[in-house]
Amino acid sequence: MFELVDAVLSAEGPAWTLVGLSLVPGCVFLVSVSDDALMSFERRGIPVRDALDSAFTTMIAVEPFTLDEARTWMDRRVIGLPDPFACLCFCLSAGIPRELVRSAAALHDLYQDSPGIPVQGAARRIVAAETAAKLRAFSHSAGRLPASPAATDLVVALNTAGLTRGGAAALLPRLTDLARSLHTEHDKHRDGEPEVARLAEEAASHLHLSVTIVELFSHLDAHRLDSLTRAAASPTLEDLAVARRALAVDPHLSWVLTARFRDAAGMAALDR
Repeated sequence: MFELVDAVLSAEGPAWTLVGLSLVPGCVFLVSVSDDALMSFERRGIPVRDALDSAFTTMIAVEPFTLDEARTWMDRRVIGLPDPFACLCFCLSAGIPRELVRSAAALHDLYQDSPGIPVQGAARRIVAAETAAKLRAFSHSAGRLPASPAATDLVVALNTAGLTRGGAAALLPRLTDLARSLHTEHDKHRDGEPEVARLAEEAASHLHLSVTIVELFSHLDAHRLDSLTRAAASPTLEDLAVARRALAVDPHLSWVLTARFRDAAGMAALDR
């Protein structure tokens, strides 16, 4: 099993190496590639052939798991996992298999540290740790932008959240305030400082989703869980997963989809 990412495939050297390996009698190779590599293969012959076209016989797009598929995957690996925890992992991962593995591992580690923790506490702890890591990454990216007052303001905002301090009760207000602050930064700088605005919107949209997950699982009962997991209902956890996946494509779309979920679920709007 090989895994090739965009940076490796851009040189196309490893793809040619696989052509040679494929000549070994009796060997078939399974290779994991990025979405960009898949799209490049699908466009083969338009306008020219490339190394991917020559190296691979076929590529198969693997869709994200549905909620039921994610539940089945987790049931086979974690005996006796309560359904709310499986749903939490699905929301955190958006059904993307590699992210589901990470979410399940984070939940396992948390339970080892705090046996018997309820799903409300698990949601807060995992989201706080994940968001703190994301904010460090956003702060690093902001620090690499050309020096300007706007970039400095963004770095300061990203580094003053303190999400892992102050206890569980303080998490939701801090997430909410920071999401609003970052969206204000986006609106303020989208004309004069587009790179700052773009990064602020990415962070704000991630926080918007994080607020929604924490709030949702903090007030989750059996009736509401049943409603959110029925295919014919509106909204469903599948809708939240779509908003999560949109983060990788269009942060504004993710914000809009999350806002629609909140409205349909009877949750107060997070004013921009």
